[in-house]
Amino acid sequence: MTADVSPAELRRRILIIEDEALVAQSLADLVTDAGFLALEPVATAAEAVRVLDQRRPHAAILDIVLRDGMAMGVATEL
Repeated sequence: MTADVSPAELRRRILIIEDEALVAQSLADLVTDAGFLALEPVATAAEAVRVLDQRRPHAAILDIVLRDGMAMGVATEL
């Protein structure tokens, strides 16, 4: 590991797309406990697309039916 890279940057980033706050937090806890870096959960497809562009997650856990519509567009972006 080089001095320029932190341990957090080496962990796989997981995006959680879930509109129920308690479920999103539970998933984030599970992801973190498994040794991955849980990105801040998002609740809408629009937020998810923005995070995909900015944070470049390695994988995602997504709720297909969100309050603002279906998350199928997000799935295709992955």
